[in-house]
Amino acid sequence: MLQMGGTLKATAHLICVVYDARTGDIVHVHHDISLNKGPYPSEAEVEAAALAQVQKRGRNMGDMKTLHAQPHDFKPHARYKVNPQRRALEQVSRK
Repeated sequence: MLQMGGTLKATAHLICVVYDARTGDIVHVHHDISLNKGPYPSEAEVEAAALAQVQKRGRNMGDMKTLHAQPHDFKPHARYKVNPQRRALEQVSRK
């Protein structure tokens, strides 16, 4: 039976950032949000899906790297880059 209304709660939220390893520019942020009790995708599966999306857009994959992040790593309306040496997100400005 289908029930309407109520609130859906995320039971898992995995994020994979695809970035240019030379510049740190982010080319894609991939979210995998589960609303059920699993099984959940692995980080490797989320990473593969993120890279597939970038490849579909025709990007040169030679300089692309990935970084796994958490939802709390991102502030609303903020812009980010990845520091390639530290492999960490860095906020660059707010809109």
